[in-house]
Amino acid sequence: MTDRTGTGRSGLLSEIHQLERDLDSYLANLTSTQSRCTELLLEARECRKHEALAVAIDRARKLHPEGCNLTSLFEEVGEVARAVRRESPDRVRDELLDVAVVAMRLWMGEVTP
Repeated sequence: MTDRTGTGRSGLLSEIHQLERDLDSYLANLTSTQSRCTELLLEARECRKHEALAVAIDRARKLHPEGCNLTSLFEEVGEVARAVRRESPDRVRDELLDVAVVAMRLWMGEVTP
């Protein structure tokens, strides 16, 4: 049995198998590309978080150049508790960032008596 091109049935099967291999290769590359895009997106999100923390620390240093202490940390935690009861989730996140800022400043040794 031959087809219109004269290649025969075995030629068609060979072409079909090659197309299947090409498709498998294409799908593997697509999956790899999608995975890399996901990794890059997650890395970008992490960078934005670190940048937000760095900006907030700089702002806190300007507002309170003398540093902070454990009382400062407890006050910020109290503000989180109040925000949880009365404020929006975005406000709670802002207050949590303030807690992180004070904690980082304490960790970095920016402590006042």
